[in-house]
Amino acid sequence: MNHNVRKSFPPNSISDQKLDRFVNNKTIQYLHLDNNSIGSVGASILTKNSTITDLSLSNNNIDDDGAKNLAANKKLEYLNLSKNSIKDPGATAFASLSRDATNLLTLDVSFNHISPSGVDVLKNNKAGFNVITIGNEEVEKFQQKEKNKEHNPLFFAYLLRDMCMKPKNSDICKLSEIQILVKKYHLEKF
Repeated sequence: MNHNVRKSFPPNSISDQKLDRFVNNKTIQYLHLDNNSIGSVGASILTKNSTITDLSLSNNNIDDDGAKNLAANKKLEYLNLSKNSIKDPGATAFASLSRDATNLLTLDVSFNHISPSGVDVLKNNKAGFNVITIGNEEVEKFQQKEKNKEHNPLFFAYLLRDMCMKPKNSDICKLSEIQILVKKYHLEKF
């Protein structure tokens, strides 16, 4: 039996209702389901699998409840939850884990809705895992500016970058144009 099975699926091909097939699969260790329609229910379903050690759920619909469920999974070593809807309560669930309660080595929660104080809590986690939080401060700043109806070039730059990364749009986007935006608005973390 091969214990290093890797599974990746195309965008928008997996939803919460289609995750049951992974629960009892004892051969998958690496599962990447980025850019799908997985929510907190789906995250809860995936925690029932005891063999997955590398899980990527970037750009789904996972909120604090999903993050809390995933934090309880003791098998995960790498977890990518970037570009979801996680806020401080979800971040706190990971930060409060002790070394005995997790095997987590790296947690990516970049581009979520975690406040600067939530980022600090995560970076000082008890278990000592690495945390990637690039973009959370920018998201928080954008949300504040949106509330004040101010113009935010950072949001536009991220939107342009994401649009240009889609294969069907690559011919209309030039890296040089994005680099000009980065320099113009001093977006070092872009």
